[in-house]
Amino acid sequence: MRINLPGVSSLVLLLLTPLYLFTQDKELLNAPPPPLDTLHFPVYPGCYDPALSEQEMFRCTRDYLATLIYANLERPAEKMADSGYVKIKIHVNADGTLYDFEVTEGLDPYVDIAVLRACDKIIPKKYWRPAYIYGQPMNTEFAAWVKYNLHVVEDKVVLLGQLCESVYQKKPEITIMHFVEYMPSFPGESNALSKFIIDNLELPPLDSLSFQGSQVVVQFVVERDGRITNPKIMKSIHPDIDAAYLKLFSKMPNWIPGQQRGRPVRTQMNLPIRIHLE
Repeated sequence: MRINLPGVSSLVLLLLTPLYLFTQDKELLNAPPPPLDTLHFPVYPGCYDPALSEQEMFRCTRDYLATLIYANLERPAEKMADSGYVKIKIHVNADGTLYDFEVTEGLDPYVDIAVLRACDKIIPKKYWRPAYIYGQPMNTEFAAWVKYNLHVVEDKVVLLGQLCESVYQKKPEITIMHFVEYMPSFPGESNALSKFIIDNLELPPLDSLSFQGSQVVVQFVVERDGRITNPKIMKSIHPDIDAAYLKLFSKMPNWIPGQQRGRPVRTQMNLPIRIHLE
């Protein structure tokens, strides 16, 4: 069976220029309904209306996603080398639930994570009108290109396309990984973590000499959104010092999460920290 995209020949081009949009909108108002053998695009929960055409619901879905993503996109403080698009794959199941997001073409790790956080925060996980063909709902995936412009904050573009059938998968249990393609990292310069520890570690007033050069090992999990959770002492030298390090980790800012196949994953890490007293 051949599967075609609905409506116009290239949905990805719908947001390229205001003039094109204006012309295309007038054409779409009078467009005939898509043929039965066309795979109809999933519809955002707030956009489904039987009185609207498939093209109108597609435009509503695209515009809603653009508005919500940019309203919740936290631009990284770090300076990026360039501007461009982050390509996100979105899976929508036949029951209207949203399976997951993943970056398939990244721009920069900081920007990629910021876009994923925005998507995870605001895109509904259920009540989508699923894609369908011949009246039958289907498990599908589609791509969303989110533009990031380093120099022009107002440059906000989201493109949708590449709709295709996907294999149904129940959302897996989110496991903790130990080794990934890109391990988590502390944000900032190479010495930023050391500086954070020096500035925030409050050691108790114990005998300094007896602990000089000793090493504490802290195990923790970097969550998919960069949060630090479940810190525990794996190598202890004194209960009071252990407590000081756990307090330090409670102040820890979000890290850049680990990535596997373009997706942020929960990653467990062990951090050895040696005591150097001056």
